[in-house]
Amino acid sequence: MVAGAAVSLRLTEGPRAGDDAPSGESRPDAPPGRAGAGASADDFQLRTWAAVNELPSYDPEPAAAVADAERFDLLTALRPTYAGEVGAMRAANPDLQLLVYMNGSYATRVQEFTYPEDWYARDASGLKVRSQRFGAFLMDPSHPGWVADRARTCANFIAESGYGGCFVDDLGAGSLFASVVTGQPINPATGSEWTTAEWLEATAGIAAAVKREVGPAPVIGNGLGDGGRYFSSEAPTSRLLDILDGGIAEGWLRQGMAPLDDQPSEGEWLENVDLLVDADRNDKTVLTLTKTWGEGTLEQKQRWYDFTLASFLLGAGEDAHFAFSFDPASPPTGVTHPTDLDLGAPRGVYTRRDGVYQRDFTRGRVLVNPSPLPGAVDLARRVGDPQGRSRERASRAPMGARLRPPPRPARPGAGDPRPPPSPQRPPPAIGTAHRGRPPDG
Repeated sequence: MVAGAAVSLRLTEGPRAGDDAPSGESRPDAPPGRAGAGASADDFQLRTWAAVNELPSYDPEPAAAVADAERFDLLTALRPTYAGEVGAMRAANPDLQLLVYMNGSYATRVQEFTYPEDWYARDASGLKVRSQRFGAFLMDPSHPGWVADRARTCANFIAESGYGGCFVDDLGAGSLFASVVTGQPINPATGSEWTTAEWLEATAGIAAAVKREVGPAPVIGNGLGDGGRYFSSEAPTSRLLDILDGGIAEGWLRQGMAPLDDQPSEGEWLENVDLLVDADRNDKTVLTLTKTWGEGTLEQKQRWYDFTLASFLLGAGEDAHFAFSFDPASPPTGVTHPTDLDLGAPRGVYTRRDGVYQRDFTRGRVLVNPSPLPGAVDLARRVGDPQGRSRERASRAPMGARLRPPPRPARPGAGDPRPPPSPQRPPPAIGTAHRGRPPDG
């Protein structure tokens, strides 16, 4: 159960003269360079994004659109969502990446007869294949007509919306899952069901056509899935990053509708962390999206948020973006992410010591225990915990504690206007103003 997912983010006093990066047990089977790719010479910044397109009814007022731009580094949205507000949003955040949504593999449910009949994917009975959830029509990703249509459509959407690039949804082989579509599509080139590798390569062709059409505008595709699919020996979705400017891992750590007490194995969890560091090593942008859309309590979902954020911090490089969705009916921009982590710069690779995965920063440490066994960690030096007590060793429960930022030590001459925390009133656990918080209502 994630109720037990042991996670801690602990701020320390930072390195002292002569301090070395902590040594530890790196993942023994990690490819060379993989675990250390996330290191950066600059202070780590938590970059966040929101899949605004997932709530088509979202129609923000001008002030809300500007607030979205100020709070997020990247937004994906439908053409009408921010119509007329793009200039104000860019003025508020000149670094904002605003990408227009386009589906790469499906025609909408009202487009059953919009395209030539041979563009549609069909099952062994000759029936058009549809999305079980949305009723959209799956298309043949290898058909030259459909491929060219997607490239033109992306260019038109960018011009109409005024956004800066394109987000291409439903790449990769997710559309072959029996739970996603009404039937298994037949590859017209073979007369047999599409294999995962064939479908991935065909959707990669769509990605390449779109990129050729609109480059140098950024194109990001949804199709990485999770760590297991990214590193698959049969059809690695990392292939999409050879073509695109970045990719979305929508199933990062868990599937959205999975029961909240389903926990990835340690190996599965580690593949997801390594997805981040591998993409960073190759200078590619990765957007993670983790959903807790299954039934459960807010406390369960909050624990998932803590576990997900800490896991992200273990492997994220400077071009990784974090997103979390508590509920499908809530505005994606309504989640409040922590803005005051102040970890400093990464001091090296993530390591595994005493059964706990750790990554040290110049002003903090991230600890995650994804296993069902408890672990304990020796801190680099005596620091205050959230209750103001002095500790040299932090216990990490099996599968589930909280992410708590302890008091930030005063730095002489830093001019920090905040008063030191009162022993009678410790700082809040991440989950109020300091923590990922679900949207109101």
